[in-house]
Amino acid sequence: MNIGPMLFIHHEDPDHQVVVNVTKCTDLRLSDAAALIGREEEWPDAVMLKGMRAIYPEIQLDSIVQVIEFDAPDSGVGA
Repeated sequence: MNIGPMLFIHHEDPDHQVVVNVTKCTDLRLSDAAALIGREEEWPDAVMLKGMRAIYPEIQLDSIVQVIEFDAPDSGVGA
């Protein structure tokens, strides 16, 4: 478990960055991820799988993923 700072960099504008503080990392099956964060109604399995396969074509509902929780940045996104 890696707790501490994490840097987000905007993929279209690398100068657009923000550091957040990671508070918790949880490994679980993709099929359990939406329930962990209270979004199972918005992201039923079929919706979650379709969205994730746009980035990870081989992912399955029983694939292990990591949910990373972090504190929001103090002053918004910016360099």
